[in-house]
Amino acid sequence: MRRYLPKNTEELIGWYEQYAAPFALAFGFATDYIAFRNLDLASVSLALLVYLGLAVFGMTLLNFFQTGNITHRILKSVAPFLPVVVQFSFGGLFGSFVIVYAGSAALAASWVFVIILAALLIGNERFRAKYVQFPFQISILFTSLFAYLVFVLPLVFGRIGADIFLISGVVSVLVVSTFLYVLRNVFHELVEREYVQALKRVGAIFLIFVVLYFTHAIPPLPLALREAEVLHYIERDGATYRALSESTPWYRKYWPFKNVYHRAPNEFVYVYSAVFAPIRFSTTVTHEWEHFNETTGEWDREGSFTFPIFGGRNEGYRGYSIKTNITEGKWRVYVLGPGGARVGKVSFYIENVKVSPPLIEKVF
Repeated sequence: MRRYLPKNTEELIGWYEQYAAPFALAFGFATDYIAFRNLDLASVSLALLVYLGLAVFGMTLLNFFQTGNITHRILKSVAPFLPVVVQFSFGGLFGSFVIVYAGSAALAASWVFVIILAALLIGNERFRAKYVQFPFQISILFTSLFAYLVFVLPLVFGRIGADIFLISGVVSVLVVSTFLYVLRNVFHELVEREYVQALKRVGAIFLIFVVLYFTHAIPPLPLALREAEVLHYIERDGATYRALSESTPWYRKYWPFKNVYHRAPNEFVYVYSAVFAPIRFSTTVTHEWEHFNETTGEWDREGSFTFPIFGGRNEGYRGYSIKTNITEGKWRVYVLGPGGARVGKVSFYIENVKVSPPLIEKVF
């Protein structure tokens, strides 16, 4: 048994990376997923801040060892574990970001950003050696801080928009620049050598975030689509909405493709959505209807309907739009936040029939 156990610190860390890290990744992600689904946004924000603080602390301590400012023998014995601590902190951050962003995103629109976060999460398990490189530390820190502020500042200001996103970016740049300035005075030789390279990476990441945001690849947090559906009829009845829809298999909710809507003559089409927003958060939601033009091979905009929403209801603020003049073929309705940010999407195929299919009643 002894020959299978690690014999020194380096072997222990290598053993961790080879055997324990994949299980720790899966366990940590599952734990965060369960916990974050049951926490309010303030608690989630605090948890992310703790991860971020631990990462900054670990990075600073790591650089003390790297520059030889800590020489005590016993203290130096823990130095090899610091990259693992930093790795753990950023791994927790990226895992949490994947959960938060994917849970709030219309994946059809923002899958690029979610995949980037997932790649950083998975790749993080092989980044230990890179965490001793100063420009890499700053790059990962800036990415984490920017993603954190994009999530938190809308909660602070009570709204979302391009200005809030740009404020998030500017604050991230200022915080990291201040951190670099402090480190430059403490670890002058190390930071001076890598300072320009670190700043270049920060600038490149900032531009990537800007491009992703204005192409709607970053979801409009903290808005989240709780539910969306195409219906045959819906009306408000006091505090509830009563609707009629076609019966669909249970898996349709998780596999919303090839959704066929059988439309009887002169029947209207309704699209319902429930969008979550935090307490004291008010904004507008737009349903943008598009029809696929078989002749041109492009999606034609067929109208939009905007209504206000108010935060505080965990199941989401409800609303619907109606299309009266509708033709057979492929349709989609984007649920948009301010500035056209995509919160979600409903796709369906209109098939004209002579008699309406059997309908079931739903209450929202």
